[in-house]
Amino acid sequence: MKAIRSAIAILMCAALLVVPALTDATGIVGTVANVTMSYTVGESIAVSGVPPSFSFLGSTPTFTGLAVTTTWNVNSSRTHVDMAMYVSSATQAMSDGAGHYITSAEIFQQKNGAGYLACTKPNTYVPTELQATVVTGATCAGQTNVTVTGANLAGTQTDTFDFQLQGIPGNQPAGSYTGLLNLVAGAA
Repeated sequence: MKAIRSAIAILMCAALLVVPALTDATGIVGTVANVTMSYTVGESIAVSGVPPSFSFLGSTPTFTGLAVTTTWNVNSSRTHVDMAMYVSSATQAMSDGAGHYITSAEIFQQKNGAGYLACTKPNTYVPTELQATVVTGATCAGQTNVTVTGANLAGTQTDTFDFQLQGIPGNQPAGSYTGLLNLVAGAA
């Protein structure tokens, strides 16, 4: 029995020697370091027209259904997003390539069915931030103007535009007339 007591005493002493070693093995923790992360989302604005080309058809040459979509992601300092359309030359909006032209005064546009107006407005008709782009030619009356609030800093606006050729002289030479309708968008 004395031997059993001695063995238990030795085991208990050995256990006491091991416990401090286990405590030392848990390690230490240093202070927390911070790393700053950042990502900047740049402002963007885009405009597109669908279909990308169209033809006037009928006895009163008309095209219906140009869907113009303006998409933006702007910062909170912006108060409005605008889209305008224009032809680069008021006197030569469309050409047959042989020196015959259709002028902007003969191209009429309506926005969302609101009635046709000639594309004869000067560049001062468009919002200020677009005037540096629309420096020549003539603008169409239908524009997109969206007030920017905290709820729509990123957004999309789609409008439908119809076009009609009016007042084409009866002596307009036969030919295929083409021209570019320019779409521009901006925010201020």
